Amino acid sequence: MSHDPRANIAWRLTERALEHPHLPAVTCALKPARYGESAYVSRTFEQLNQESAQVARGLKRLGLKVGDRAVVMVKPGPELFAITFGLFKAGVAPVLIDPGMDKRDLKACLRSAEPTAFIGIAVAHLARHLLGWNRGQLSFTIGVGRGAGLLSQTSFKALCALGEGTPDELTHYIDPEATDPEALAAVLFTSGSTGAPKGAMYRHKHFSAQVELLKQMYTFKAGAVDVPTFPLFALFDPALGMSAVFPYMDFSAPGKADPQEVFAVIERFGAEHMFCSPALLKKLAEALPEPLPEPNGHKGEPGALSTLKRVISAGAPVPLKAMSRLRAHMHPEGELFTPYGATESLPVSSISSAEVAEVGDQGQREGRGVCVGRVTPGVAVVLIEVTDEPLPTWDQARVIEGVGPTAMGEVVVYGPSTTQGYLARPDGDRASKIAGPPPGVEPLAGQGVSHRMGDMGYFDEGGRLWLCGRKSHRVPCESTEHHAQGFLSPLCVEGVMNTLEGVKRTALVSTSKGPALCVELEGGASWSEVEAQL
Repeated sequence: MSHDPRANIAWRLTERALEHPHLPAVTCALKPARYGESAYVSRTFEQLNQESAQVARGLKRLGLKVGDRAVVMVKPGPELFAITFGLFKAGVAPVLIDPGMDKRDLKACLRSAEPTAFIGIAVAHLARHLLGWNRGQLSFTIGVGRGAGLLSQTSFKALCALGEGTPDELTHYIDPEATDPEALAAVLFTSGSTGAPKGAMYRHKHFSAQVELLKQMYTFKAGAVDVPTFPLFALFDPALGMSAVFPYMDFSAPGKADPQEVFAVIERFGAEHMFCSPALLKKLAEALPEPLPEPNGHKGEPGALSTLKRVISAGAPVPLKAMSRLRAHMHPEGELFTPYGATESLPVSSISSAEVAEVGDQGQREGRGVCVGRVTPGVAVVLIEVTDEPLPTWDQARVIEGVGPTAMGEVVVYGPSTTQGYLARPDGDRASKIAGPPPGVEPLAGQGVSHRMGDMGYFDEGGRLWLCGRKSHRVPCESTEHHAQGFLSPLCVEGVMNTLEGVKRTALVSTSKGPALCVELEGGASWSEVEAQL
């Protein structure tokens, strides 16, 4: 094996540190802005690169080996970045879990990861002791932040001291044995919102491919400031050359964040980018005044969002009303995007708010589902007949041809960032993987598996992909000319109601008497007002 450090995703950070050493890489608010001028802690690209090298060298001197796995439970900030990239450089795979995951699933996920090390803040170590997480599995425990060192074998500060070296030694440090693009880089657990959480195994090549696909989809400018409100996505910032600035908030519950805290960091640092969940985006939009005709903010004056040129929101459909209000307060050239994908394969497609306004919103009102835009160049998406059965090879799958809702099928993805399997979940692999690329698609080196997304969808005449709902959420019904497949698709039914004023959310369910739609109204709304719109 040739020892090319560029194969390791951490090399992207090293490159950035060599090009612009003194630019800030990560900045984190330490207290709420509403209590006065916020205090911030920051690291430059040079500092982050060297600190992550110290972490890597310290891990090796502790006794961790290439191929080991380490659970990481650390709040967003400089330490999280240094630890994650340090693990990459040491060839130790970080195990990263969505902070919003149901705590009942955590213990099972942590045990299945079979980690050698546990790196966390004090409350994580306390929970580890009290709840028996990874009992008998761990060889190393490392505490981060106040009090954590008392609950672990060593502290983050001591780990960095253990890995000290000269600037020359630290700047280019990546373990020579951690330079295989096929090596396991990280384990990212799915949220569990649509089933049991599973650990997607990311190789270094998958992370590198994701960075290139994201650059292809969106114009990321090196040196720009990003406000990421989802920690896992924030880890892309150094690889993309952007500076991450974290607002003061609870990242395990982004929908509960104080909008003013987010606005404060955007305005103070002149952020050009933001990544947020649909729930947070809606909350931010509701906190903004109705825009007036004047450009560049309310009442013709530059506002807190006037520097924002791109907002990316993923995970669920975003209401057009919220997108439009936020867009009106952004930079005149700004735009909002909703990428489609999953932990196992991202990005798959993307749609802008302008395209949602042009075709997506009306299509949703007409019951066509949710438009997620055009497929990312370099990624192949095909549709297959909906089935709950495993499909080991493409010979067992029936590919759906044609366009429009009558050509609906299950979405299957094949691309350079598509992960090839789950950690210790052969049942998950059987249910969601198909050997080889789709028929007619050129195979990619080392990519021997296609991924079944578990979503149903179709392509329209313009080549856009529309989602109709989760395969597991389809509701049986009598076959008619409109529902020839014998089931109703959630997003095609719920979407119609979700666009009505006064409706908060809906859910299509199956009952003993047939399909039923549960409707939750916004506070203060009445059913008669909603019914009048039908």
